[in-house]
Amino acid sequence: MGKELTGGAVGVIASILYPFSFLALLVTIYNYKIFNKTHLFLIVSFGLYPIIETFFMGGRTIIALLGTTIIIVSYASFFKNTTFTIVKFKVLKTTLASLPKFLFKKKVIIPLAIVSLLFVSYSIKVLDTRLTRFNYGDTVFKVWEQKDYQWVKFDKDFKEAFYSALPNEKSRMLGLFSLKHYFAHGVFEYVRLVNDLEKTTGYHYGQYEFNVFFKFFRVFGAPLKSFDELNDIVKRKAVYQTFFGPFYIDFGLFGIVLLFFWGRFSKRIYTHAKRGHTQYIIFYGYLSTIIITSIYLNFLMGSSSYYLFTFFISLLVFKYWPNNLTFIAKHKL
Repeated sequence: MGKELTGGAVGVIASILYPFSFLALLVTIYNYKIFNKTHLFLIVSFGLYPIIETFFMGGRTIIALLGTTIIIVSYASFFKNTTFTIVKFKVLKTTLASLPKFLFKKKVIIPLAIVSLLFVSYSIKVLDTRLTRFNYGDTVFKVWEQKDYQWVKFDKDFKEAFYSALPNEKSRMLGLFSLKHYFAHGVFEYVRLVNDLEKTTGYHYGQYEFNVFFKFFRVFGAPLKSFDELNDIVKRKAVYQTFFGPFYIDFGLFGIVLLFFWGRFSKRIYTHAKRGHTQYIIFYGYLSTIIITSIYLNFLMGSSSYYLFTFFISLLVFKYWPNNLTFIAKHKL
């Protein structure tokens, strides 16, 4: 069945069920007052496991997806469980934003700054490990400047500074450059993708975007292509093409219609979330992350799709649980 299915049916099913631990963590964050310390410890331990595993495997995208979702749901939890002062930012008489005053306190700013610095440091370490594994050395510029690879242009001054730097400084310079490229290249790659593809009516009609779900049917012998086979039409691999690139590969110009319904769906989730329903709050935390990062990558691709499936299932559980599933704090007598 190829490398994608080495775990067999058990591996596929486990991959689908795996994200439910993270969903339990989000539910707990939003309703932390109704759980005792034992439950909190167990749920947090299992819920953070996907992030911990990704960290030791040297990944970044899942950490960014889950970490940002946790921050957004924690923000919503603070609104629900505490009272605070609102600070409004106005231009003339127009309110541009309304934010809780606590966001500007040191106990919030400092931890966020520390987390950001740790992520940057971790990203530098990840890149250094990968370059060492492939033994690029000082030839990294020749590799990255290849048209069918990274296709980036390095300034002459940057190259000279790199060649004269010490090994640790080289790692820092390349790591920071890679991180900036990580966030900036999606739009350019989307334009290149559209120019490279011959058809404007799409190719795979959903199988490219949500390939992880089609693996389930391949386990049972369905004659479906592997992701490597689907990816043959893409000239430049291992790059991001914003949120819209995979849609264009699958559906071409018809993807615009699907994106309209995706926007409509996101708005409905947001409307329910404003009413304070747990299942919609945590779902919109996930959708918000996808929307925020849509300018450079698609978080519905790959293993991230499993989390989308998990949130859909959570809506059904909350709706059809006996008497509807709700969380109510027990008041002490």
